[in-house]
Amino acid sequence: MNLSILKTLDSTLKNEQVIDVENLYDFTNLNQFNFKAVIKENGVVLKTINKNNINLEPHKNKNIMIPLSGIDFKENTEYFIEFSTTTKNTWGLLPKGFEIAKEQIYLSEKFKKKPIAIDNGPDLSSRENSSEVTIFNNNIQIVFAKKSGIITSYVYKKQEYLNSKKGPHINFWRPPTDNDLGNRIQDRNLGWKNASLNATTSNFEFKKLNNNLMQVVVNYQLPTVKTLHTTIYTLNGNGVVKIENTLNESTYKGDIPRVGMRMQIAKEFNNVTYYGRGPWENYQDRKAATFIDVFKSNVSNFYVPYVRPQENGTRTDVRWMALMNAKENGLLISSPSQKGLSISALHMPNEDFDITNGLDYSKEHKNANFSKHTNDIKEQNLVQLNIDLAQRGLGGDDSWGAKPQDKYQLKSAEKHSYSFYLIPFTSGTTKKFVELQQQFK
Repeated sequence: MNLSILKTLDSTLKNEQVIDVENLYDFTNLNQFNFKAVIKENGVVLKTINKNNINLEPHKNKNIMIPLSGIDFKENTEYFIEFSTTTKNTWGLLPKGFEIAKEQIYLSEKFKKKPIAIDNGPDLSSRENSSEVTIFNNNIQIVFAKKSGIITSYVYKKQEYLNSKKGPHINFWRPPTDNDLGNRIQDRNLGWKNASLNATTSNFEFKKLNNNLMQVVVNYQLPTVKTLHTTIYTLNGNGVVKIENTLNESTYKGDIPRVGMRMQIAKEFNNVTYYGRGPWENYQDRKAATFIDVFKSNVSNFYVPYVRPQENGTRTDVRWMALMNAKENGLLISSPSQKGLSISALHMPNEDFDITNGLDYSKEHKNANFSKHTNDIKEQNLVQLNIDLAQRGLGGDDSWGAKPQDKYQLKSAEKHSYSFYLIPFTSGTTKKFVELQQQFK
């Protein structure tokens, strides 16, 4: 790409946005190309502006004015400009209309946050025995296991969402990628897998905040990395669960492969609509070619069949993701942060993509499958969800030893906090998902 869309600049004119464009060609004037700017609100095109006569000599830059007049900028709503460049005529091997450059620009100054009154629904009741706490009303029933601190049942309007009692649980490990194995993640960072597999609940408590709002607090001791993790669940009478996570600092030397939670829901929730980067998989250091937009697909299509099974299928900067069944009922995962979440949804558990389910990655380990290939991966009767703050980057400056660059690492010595909502719904539509996400910001 020999065109650089450098940045947006705050315009002195209320109804215009300034974009700084640089021509990186050595001998080609930009007047050979057509330019188009598309302004979007939650994936919906509001305005298209054509700029077909930009006269710009090589290695020069200039400001392009994009008019914003006629757009009603709403509160709690994000706006993007998608800027693209295509050939005016056949150019060597490139046909007329071939896209040679594109960029998406976030209009951050147009986002105006305004609190929205939340309807927390009807009153909640609870019952407790030696092993479980159940929070319920006529529409919902959510069961927590005291020993693990995990939600083991999540029923909304008589629909059980969870598969095999596997509600959200803390997770700091990903199936190693080829690059991960090259930089010895299975040796240098294995403490974080141990922390995921063998975390112990040090405290479990619940309390009523008001008649239709309850809170469950779970504290975990993490082995090897020797630190604490706190998860706070806040449940309302409509079945909405807010989950807040805090991973405290650790002196463990290895960086964290991922900071997140994993859960399983029923396979019938196979239809996916999400607002984030796509349409293909992307990671924090591999996402420039993906734009933030609304995408529709199904869980089966999220799987990427690498020859050697490994981490795959993640989407970053996800503001919300809805998983629906054939009746358009399902579960919405919503981020209250403008940075969004890192989410993957697959019909296979994480372990299927790993060499071993345990901590032993030695060649002599009889249960470690170092010869696993794509043909060993089969869809199962589940949807595996990984809901993360982030993952470490996919690779360093080489694939045989370098770690991801420093800015793409999750440091053990830093505190990591994030939150998200689980929102059950019926008769799901994109419009409804946008409204729910705006409500729970």
